[in-house]
Amino acid sequence: MLFFHRGLQCLVAFELKIGKFKPEYISKMDFYLEALDRQKKKKNENPSVGMILCASKDDEVVEYAEDQPSRL
Repeated sequence: MLFFHRGLQCLVAFELKIGKFKPEYISKMDFYLEALDRQKKKKNENPSVGMILCASKDDEVVEYAEDQPSRL
């Protein structure tokens, strides 16, 4: 799902997963965000943000990833 956050002035991509988290989800999301920034982001917008939501556990984990140099 793709949204736009007016406060952050950026595209926000959500990926919903029904199973356990897998590390490759991060590289897939990074690929999606890079494509969004290259093809859809406007010059006045900030870099895109991605969220991966997995339904396998009852606990909450939030990780922050800094911009990669290739996306700047």
